[in-house]
Amino acid sequence: MAFQSLATSKGYRDMGREKCDCDGNQKWLSELSETIMTYALCGFANIPTMGIMLGTMAGLAPKRKKVFSKILAKTCVAGTICCLIRGCIACIFPSGHFKLGKVNIYEQHIKFESMTNQSFVAREIFAEIRQKISSEYPDRLVGYPNRLHLWEEDKKNWKYESEWTNANSMILTGAAFYHKYYSHAYYQQTPAKIVDWVDDHMNCEDILMNFVIANLTAKAPLKVSPRKKFKCTECSQQVSISVDPGHMVERSECINFFVEEFGKMPLKAVEFRADPVLYKDDPEKHMLLPLL
Repeated sequence: MAFQSLATSKGYRDMGREKCDCDGNQKWLSELSETIMTYALCGFANIPTMGIMLGTMAGLAPKRKKVFSKILAKTCVAGTICCLIRGCIACIFPSGHFKLGKVNIYEQHIKFESMTNQSFVAREIFAEIRQKISSEYPDRLVGYPNRLHLWEEDKKNWKYESEWTNANSMILTGAAFYHKYYSHAYYQQTPAKIVDWVDDHMNCEDILMNFVIANLTAKAPLKVSPRKKFKCTECSQQVSISVDPGHMVERSECINFFVEEFGKMPLKAVEFRADPVLYKDDPEKHMLLPLL
C-alpha cells in the first residue's frame, strides 16, 4: 500500500496537479521526499523477513530467543538507517535523470548528452520515411503534423494557424525527427527568459523548437506524409493541456513573444510535402513479372 501511494503521488506530480487540494491536504511529495521515502520503505520491508528468521532460529534454539531478537533488532535498525542514508546520498548525487522545468513538459526533448543517435525522434515514434528524409536533410525538422504562422494586418500581430492548409512553417514535435544538436541549442543557447516563459505557461515548447531550428538554418521544416493529426493513444484527454479553450489563443501569444525576444520572425513558410514514391499507386501495376 505504501509503494502504491508513492506511485500515485508521483503520477500527480508528473501530471502537474496542484500540490494541495481544497482542504489543504498534500497530494504529492517532492522528488527529494519521494526518494528518501522509497529507500526508507525498502528498509522497513525487511521487518517481516526478520520475523521469519527469528521464528526459525528460535525453533532451533528456544533458549537463545532473546539473543536472536536483540541481534535481529539491531540488524533491522542498521539496515533501515543505511537505506535512509542511501536515500539522502541519492538525492545529493542523482544519476541517470534530470529535472526539466516545474513540470515534465519537456519530456519529449531528451537532454542532448544522453543521445547516441545523430537524429532524434520525439517520443520515439519511428517511421521509415521520416528517418530517411531526416538523414538526407539533417538540418531540417522532419515529420508531422504541420502548422502555420500568419500575419494579421488589422491587429498588427502574428497568429498561430492550426487549420489544414497547403503551406506550413512549423512541424509539431509529437512525431518529428531533428538533429540532436538542436536540443543542445534549445537548452544551452536559448535565453533563459524564453525557456522560463514556456515553463510558466506550460505551452509552446514545440513552437519554440521550430523557432530555434529556423533561426539557426533559415530554412522551413519538411512535412512528411498526408497525415494532418498526431493522436497519442496512451494519453488521457482529461489531463491534456490542449483541451483548454485558451490553449490555442495562448499559442498565438507565444509566437508574438518569441518574435519580440528573437528580434525577428525566423519561421519560413513553404508549400511542400514528402510522400513515398508509390504513394496512392497500385504496386501490382508496376511489377515487371506480375504472375510471380
